[in-house]
Amino acid sequence: MKYPFYTYIDETDGHVYWVAKSRLLKGCIGQGDTVDDAINELAANERAWLEAAREFGIHAPGNQ
Repeated sequence: MKYPFYTYIDETDGHVYWVAKSRLLKGCIGQGDTVDDAINELAANERAWLEAAREFGIHAPGNQ
């Protein structure tokens, strides 16, 4: 991944899961049953976020 992120455990309605959240890309997160699942989903979502940003002319942090 290109951008820094952090991970944490969350729980909703008794279901415990991992969350990986981008520090710089607003709304870019991943979730999964394991920390690796969450990070892998975040990596895929980061690529999609950056692709959409390019398509719509949105500035991405670190890009000129």
